[in-house]
Amino acid sequence: GEAHIAPRREFNSYAPLRRDTLHCFGVDFLSNREVLELFAQFKPKEIEWLDDSSCNVVFGEEGVPTKAIEELKVGDPVDEHWFRAKPLTLQPGAPGKQKRVRVKPVLLQVRPATEADRKDPTHSGHTDSIYYAHVKEQQALAKQAAELRQAKKRQRQSRVPESKAGTPAGGG
Repeated sequence: GEAHIAPRREFNSYAPLRRDTLHCFGVDFLSNREVLELFAQFKPKEIEWLDDSSCNVVFGEEGVPTKAIEELKVGDPVDEHWFRAKPLTLQPGAPGKQKRVRVKPVLLQVRPATEADRKDPTHSGHTDSIYYAHVKEQQALAKQAAELRQAKKRQRQSRVPESKAGTPAGGG
């Protein structure tokens, strides 16, 4: 199987079901926008992040999570509550937008969400999240690359002979 940053959160049969919410495991390194995009056909309202590997997709309408599981599940249930979703793919980045690093299919496990599927109040996304650390690292590398490109561009421009710049063709 795939490696995940955080362990799977098991179904708590004592907790009340959240009938408008789907619990997903395997969202490591996906952004909020990407998770919304994966479930776009079911019109999700918001994503509740629990940790680096799990989130709840809130649809705001009862019955939608059940429908999503019915339409997305593939093969036998993993266990009593968990289902494997068929491989979901993200569209390559829109033109002009940052290119998607990975267009490989996303393999999620899904189950009905309960009131127990809440973020640990001591977990802070910005300090405890490996995803955010990864994003910050990517941003730093991108910034470094951009600065390097700028420096090379300035270097090239400084080599352009002055005579060509600013004088009309034919010498005036």
